[in-house]
Amino acid sequence: MRFNISQNDGRTNSSSGLQLANAGGGIREVDIYNNTIFISPTAGGTPRAVYFQTAVSNVRLRNNLLGTTGGLRLVDGPSGQSGVLFQGNDYWSNGDAFAIKWGSSTYSTLAAWRTATGLERIGTTNVGLSVDPRLVSPGGGATVGNADLLGALAAYQLQTYSPLREAGLDLPSLFGIDVGPTDFYANPVPNGLTFDVGAHDARLEATLASPVIEAGHFNANYIRSSPARADLLYAVQLSSDLTNWCEACALPVSTNNLGNGTESVKLSDTAPANAVQARFMRLRMTRAP
Repeated sequence: MRFNISQNDGRTNSSSGLQLANAGGGIREVDIYNNTIFISPTAGGTPRAVYFQTAVSNVRLRNNLLGTTGGLRLVDGPSGQSGVLFQGNDYWSNGDAFAIKWGSSTYSTLAAWRTATGLERIGTTNVGLSVDPRLVSPGGGATVGNADLLGALAAYQLQTYSPLREAGLDLPSLFGIDVGPTDFYANPVPNGLTFDVGAHDARLEATLASPVIEAGHFNANYIRSSPARADLLYAVQLSSDLTNWCEACALPVSTNNLGNGTESVKLSDTAPANAVQARFMRLRMTRAP
């Protein structure tokens, strides 16, 4: 199950956007990844984003975006699960109380759930996020009415500097999963440095802008997410011939928080500008090892 978008589905009788229940031969050996699930309260019950109605076997949820409002549970599952994995998902309660019920316990933070259950880990490495995904308009998906127009469902696209862009697990290399060729919006996957979290796989691009000579030095700036992401590395390089590039010849000199989830980083050439020598500056963005 991959690259689906669910808005306020399964709310009747306190069900959920994604619900699993064994019946007959049971649910087993299922990979659920890169889906976006959003659910808000209703007068008819208490829904959840993900609900394990019964114990299942070897169900793996990865790179999914799970969002709720009104303090609804993000995940609800009974004891007795066998081989169930949560890895690399984002859990966002829209500023309301964070709630995951697993077995007989309810957890108010991702860290507490991870510590108690060992979920959202790969080996000893903590994975998974609890951050605002910065969707265009969560809850704003209107009735489409024509499957050919699903690509126009812009409400669940990631904004330009969403912390979920380039933040997903590399499912093919880590787990041997064939993720298919495209995301919900027909973008290639991965679309950039690596996979995103949720049903939208979008490129994250950093562009140098506003080149200027200031105080005798060549300057430029770029925009990045705020706070700065530890999983992305930015290296500024300088050249005078577009062939030889120096990474120690230009450095960040100031950072200005723009107050909208982004910050502007100002870069400056370490040597004074030379009127007869060209200066070329570029920015190299990579994933942290």
